[in-house]
Amino acid sequence: MLFLIFPLDKSHFITEDSSSDNINRLSITKAGNSHVRKLLIEASKGICKGAVGHKSKDLKARQNGNPPEVIAYADKANERLRRKYYKMIRHGKKKNVAVTAVARELACFIWGMMTDNIRIA
Repeated sequence: MLFLIFPLDKSHFITEDSSSDNINRLSITKAGNSHVRKLLIEASKGICKGAVGHKSKDLKARQNGNPPEVIAYADKANERLRRKYYKMIRHGKKKNVAVTAVARELACFIWGMMTDNIRIA
C-alpha cells in the first residue's frame, strides 16, 4: 500500500545540504504528499514505543516467508530508528521532534528498500 503512493524520489520529504565530507541532514519537509507524511509519522510513533532489539511474536509471524536479506534490512532499520529516538530523548529533545526525526530516517529506509538499495553492513 505505502509503496504505491510513496514517490520514488525521496527528495519530496527530505532535505540535505552536503558538500565534500560535510553531511548536514535537515528536517522533513512539507512538500509532497501530506497523507504519506502522516503515515510516516504514525509508523514512527509505533516504532518508538518498543525496546531496542525486541521482536514480538506477531512480527516474527508476519516475517515468515520473506527473503532473509529483507528481514535483516528491516531489523537493522528497526534497531537504528529506536536507538535514534531514545538517544534524542536522552539528550533532551522533545518527543515530537524525535518522532519526526525517526520518520525522516524511516523514509530513507523505505526508499532504499523500494530502489533495491539494500545493503547489510
